[in-house]
Amino acid sequence: MRRPGIREQACVVLSLLGIATLAHAGSIGYSGYLDEKHPVVESIGIPLWDEIELAISVTYPVGTFWVRAGDDNRIRSGTWRLGADGRICLIVGGVYEGCGTSSREGNLFKSEVPEAGITFIQELRPGLQPDFPTDLQKKLYRTFTTKRGAIETGRGGDEHVYWHNDGLVHVVAPNGSIKAGAGGLRPMGKSVTIRIAESSVRRS
Repeated sequence: MRRPGIREQACVVLSLLGIATLAHAGSIGYSGYLDEKHPVVESIGIPLWDEIELAISVTYPVGTFWVRAGDDNRIRSGTWRLGADGRICLIVGGVYEGCGTSSREGNLFKSEVPEAGITFIQELRPGLQPDFPTDLQKKLYRTFTTKRGAIETGRGGDEHVYWHNDGLVHVVAPNGSIKAGAGGLRPMGKSVTIRIAESSVRRS
């Protein structure tokens, strides 16, 4: 028996998303649906090149979005979803990129967020490898996003780290303050990186 391909899996997942959205739409008056000809569906599982960021990105049908940037080759995790108005919403590395419309012209995939004046253009290029995140990186990602970690700081106790699916990281210090940052994967897949902003807020 032939196993379904990634596009077939994607259409099943997106169909379920569409059904769930339609079921909920009765109370809000609108819904969204992606078919197999939608640019996002066409790009699933295919590595795309971003000339501005010098980065490769891959969209997966489970709602994750991964970016490997050229500056330090670090791999950032993120999520994508279908908004109620039919636009695609992205959160990458803990940063909300906004919701935009998607289109395709030949090998170019374009996403526009009019409210923010942002346009993302990604190119389908031969030779780009979609082999990230690797199986080991996915295992690390699942582990760190489902469990609480502790970091020994030597400053009066452990700090507890929470890494969310969209890449955002929260660190709760022993004194109750909360710091925010972003998590990522190293290219070799044997470790993770956590970057925390200098500023912090006090937990009430």
